[in-house]
Amino acid sequence: TWKGMPKQSIIFGQAGVNAAPTPSDKTWAQTFLSWARCRTGNPKEGVKELVDLLPIVKNANFIPSEIIITLFLGEGYFLLKDFYEAKKILDQGLNLSKKCGMRFYHGWAHRLLGEINLEINLSKARLHFEHSIDIFNEIKAENELALSYAGYGRLNFKKGDKIKAKKYLKKALKMLVSLETLYEPEKIKMDLKKFFNNDVTILT
Repeated sequence: TWKGMPKQSIIFGQAGVNAAPTPSDKTWAQTFLSWARCRTGNPKEGVKELVDLLPIVKNANFIPSEIIITLFLGEGYFLLKDFYEAKKILDQGLNLSKKCGMRFYHGWAHRLLGEINLEINLSKARLHFEHSIDIFNEIKAENELALSYAGYGRLNFKKGDKIKAKKYLKKALKMLVSLETLYEPEKIKMDLKKFFNNDVTILT
């Protein structure tokens, strides 16, 4: 799922659910299958499943799983373009992850909130992207760092700073290509062409 391989993510996610020997294992496996559905073109079904899973982990008082499901669910709402619901639940995930010291998920929540604010409130997007960049730089989470750079690049374009936009988008593209992350590099290439009037030399 992280690499952007839709067919494989669903196959292995379903295999995990089928093989789960206990209810807790099944909940864990279903969490990742539902997230895979969100990222592979079926966010409506993924969100519905994650909504059902969230009270189960809350009742179990297992905070790490609650944080993960909260962020998966927030991303699912974002993919459905339900930005206000996404922001509401991601704010919860941001606070929980900070409280528990889960820095990767704290950075991820900031990145997603940055993406959401690109759509609803540009003035709040910058701090979220900057926080995520700082965290991912420090913990060396390169894939998410690259996505944060990409979001920061799009923000700068929307704010009218084409020089910074190009810098951060190209930085993100280089990292994602080196990591062999699928899909996202093509998305960034499309943005660069769109932002710079189909100038293919922008990619070199």
